[in-house]
Amino acid sequence: MAELIPYRRCDPERIRAAVERLAAFQKSYSLHGLSVRELPISIDPVSPDRVWGAALELAHTRGISLYDAVYLELALRLRLPLATLDSALAAAVRNADVEAPWTE
Repeated sequence: MAELIPYRRCDPERIRAAVERLAAFQKSYSLHGLSVRELPISIDPVSPDRVWGAALELAHTRGISLYDAVYLELALRLRLPLATLDSALAAAVRNADVEAPWTE
């Protein structure tokens, strides 16, 4: 059976690297007297049912995972920049004409 949507297996090395990047970010952020918990983070009020179709389409057409496509859909819909170190998502962001302030 053909794979319909790309996915990423749980690679321990990728997880370790992500945890290290997050720890470095938190340390850097706290050096300025700020807490990561103080970041202006909010929950998207749009129904997942409404987003699902667009995210599936983006995953298929851009060749990215559904997980990444959800972030790209949000950036496109809200016209927000999207920061990533993931090379596949960074390419999709550039091709979608989304501002990408932090990419590989």
